[in-house]
Amino acid sequence: MEKQNIEMGALSLVNDSLNQNPTNLIKALMLARGLRQKDIAMKYEIPASDLNRVIMGTRHTRHIREVIALELKVDIKVLWPEEGET
Repeated sequence: MEKQNIEMGALSLVNDSLNQNPTNLIKALMLARGLRQKDIAMKYEIPASDLNRVIMGTRHTRHIREVIALELKVDIKVLWPEEGET
């Protein structure tokens, strides 16, 4: 469990250094995990264009954000800190 917390902390620091724009972090994690946008979109039956827009930050759909976080095995708040607010 501690290793996971350390990893989450490191990812948060990386994301903070990217000015809260998770695009490059998401792409790096997808590459590291061998994931492709097309495959995620097909698995969850969501339009690939919508998935891409969420990754690029031009669309803000909580469901798709949850899918991305789930597939990347990271807490959604690491990628989008505002998702923890409410």
